[in-house]
Amino acid sequence: RSVHLRRCMLNEANFVAIAVKRLEKSDTEVTFSQDYLVKVKAFFGSFYDMVHTIMTFLFSDKYTYGCERKGDDSTFAFRPVLTDAKGTKYFVFEFRRFNLDGSSDITESAAPRFAPGAIRVAKTVGDIIALKQPNGLSADEVTKRRRVVGENRIEMQKPSFLRALKREFSTPFYTYQIFMVYSWIPLWYYYMAFTWGLMVLVGALSVSILQYKNERNLYRLTHIAGDVEVVRDGEKVRTPQDQVVPGDIISVVPGISYCDVVLVESTKLLVDESALTGEANPVGKSPLDPLVSDQEYHDKLHKRSTIFAGTTVTEAENSTAIVTKTSSYTARGELIRDIFSYKRNVFKFDAEVPIVVTILFFQACIGWGLAYSWTGDEFAYGEYCVVANMVSQNHFGVRKK
Repeated sequence: RSVHLRRCMLNEANFVAIAVKRLEKSDTEVTFSQDYLVKVKAFFGSFYDMVHTIMTFLFSDKYTYGCERKGDDSTFAFRPVLTDAKGTKYFVFEFRRFNLDGSSDITESAAPRFAPGAIRVAKTVGDIIALKQPNGLSADEVTKRRRVVGENRIEMQKPSFLRALKREFSTPFYTYQIFMVYSWIPLWYYYMAFTWGLMVLVGALSVSILQYKNERNLYRLTHIAGDVEVVRDGEKVRTPQDQVVPGDIISVVPGISYCDVVLVESTKLLVDESALTGEANPVGKSPLDPLVSDQEYHDKLHKRSTIFAGTTVTEAENSTAIVTKTSSYTARGELIRDIFSYKRNVFKFDAEVPIVVTILFFQACIGWGLAYSWTGDEFAYGEYCVVANMVSQNHFGVRKK
């Protein structure tokens, strides 16, 4: 929660708070078994809630304070509200676009709200087959749909090694290690400070390099350029792949698939799905069967007729398909979302070190006051006592000159 933002109506918001529901506890999740840690954690949680309530009362809009707050059992993520060239307000969370006053069927909503930017082109197999029209989508329809789904790309910040290194050093673990090195230097333990500092630096660099390489590989996966042949206003035109929208009629040719499509016409088509499934041999695809027109379409149920984004078409003859999903709603987009949102392991040290540092901080403040008042030294010595007390429980001594 942020104390720098005040609550307001959605149509006036510059930022939105997203309630992310916590996952249920599993047997492998680290828990605070010690009673005193549970009480300390509960105390700080109550303190933060009290501060949030006071700030909400002071800075919130008079029409929004007192409204029911949903997601009290969740964590909150803040995202900026953006505006596209057409004036549509939206925000992006976990690579997924949410539009203000938008809906999946492109109709006006009764009240201002943010809705997922997704379009379901058809419900049944027969409806999808009926979409294969000679004229395709009109320019107005394409513009209307793009305002809902956005461009066919996954927005991801370009990886930076310096950013990865900063993120690694910002963790409580390295903060504690830096305090230890700082406390050894004034005690003339230069060799220990150098050795320990070198170990910390090498460890941080190794982890940062590994994270940077993984982020760079994912970035390459999300930024793929190419052209697609689509039918627009009765003509076949080539358009950049990021301008494709759900419902477009495209010609399937050998090469990578930029979006999820369903095959409605084909003589021969083979797809390499090893990038998603690990299957080594190419998989044959066939058009939708008109005999099951009343059956509801689902990409898993009709996998034989679906070409997923990220797969590679190896052979194609007289093949036509309908675009069903773009951007983060594709199979490739779901895979990237799972990679970035998976539940990371929580080690006991990482879970307890913030509480330990907080306890040592209050203890160090008392030690600073005692050192400053009893010794009469300058402020710098009291500051040193604070840092040394946080990394060591030894008594302080005075070195004779």
